[in-house]
This record gives sequence, structure tokens and C-alpha cells, in this order.
Amino acid sequence: MKNNVFTFAIIATLIISACQPDIAPPLRTFAEQRILDIQEINDFLSDNGFSDPDTTASGARYFTFFDGEDTVPTIKKNDIVTFDYTAYFMDSSVFLTTVPFVADTANIDTLESPTFTYSETGWSLRYVPIAAQYINGPNSATGFSEAIATSFKQMVPGDRVVILLPSDQATTNLNISVARVIFYEITVKTIDPR
Repeated sequence: MKNNVFTFAIIATLIISACQPDIAPPLRTFAEQRILDIQEINDFLSDNGFSDPDTTASGARYFTFFDGEDTVPTIKKNDIVTFDYTAYFMDSSVFLTTVPFVADTANIDTLESPTFTYSETGWSLRYVPIAAQYINGPNSATGFSEAIATSFKQMVPGDRVVILLPSDQATTNLNISVARVIFYEITVKTIDPR
């Protein structure tokens, strides 16, 4: 008897839930999504006490924190720069990192630290792990690359940059299925002068 009641309850639940209309998230235009992204970024900045971020031509926002030693020379052309980074969703959950402690805490794999070379033609990747597709991607890399290109020129080992990317730049090549604003915290590890 108990089995029949249990079976009936399951079947009734399935029938009732099958009759409910599917509620899909509303479709938004690029412009509508961009407005929502900018508001989410503004709220994040306000909630965390940040003001007056630098903004790239493509709309990424970034802050540079000069935590390194002033006596070390800044990055010059042809220098090889290695850095650590952690990529976050706006709820501060981590989805990519090169920092072992952060990876362990977030229960994700640690990635290799990428290396950039600054040349006459701009920044190029010398070695990059999984994130290469993203950093070199045709659409998603724009704001990220712009922020790196501007901020790295004035940085020394120990300095950090935090880059906030609108969803159109954040989701293209990272297998993130929905429009999500993300941010990166990047710390310069080493500069190898050439």
C-alpha cells in the first residue's frame, strides 16, 4: 500500500509539473544586456568602495594597485612578464586561477602562470595554458587586452590590476553559458628584462 501511495505521489507531481509552462529567461538585445552589465559593475564598485575606475575603449573597467617596490624598474618593451591571476564571477566565486591556495579553497585545478612579452606591436603571449583561447579570442579579449596593455606598462612585481568585464567580453570563449559579468585580479610576479 505504501508503495502505491508513493508511486501515485510521484506520478501526480510529474503530471502537475509537466503542465506548468516553461519559464525561460527573457531574451535581451546586446544594448539591453550591456546596460544591465554596466549597472552590475557600478553596483559592485559602489558596494566595494571603489571609485573612478579606468575604462577601456570597449567598456572594461580596471583599477591598478601599486603594491610592489618602487625601486624596481617598470615593464619595458621586449620584457617577459609572468603573472598570477584569479577569475571571479561577481558573487566572488572563483572559476579560474593560477594561485594554488585559491584553487584549493575553490576546489578547482590550478593553472600555469601565463607569460606576456611586450613588443613594438603590443602585448603577445609567450606561453599560456587553458586561458589562451580566451585571452587571444577575437571578441572577448578586447577589454581584457586593453586593460593589460595600459596597466602593465606602469607595473612592477607585486603590483595588481583588477579588471571587470561586461558579459559580452566575459563569456565568449570561457564556456560560460549565460551572460555573466566577471572580474580578474592579476598580480605581476616577475619581469625578465630583454
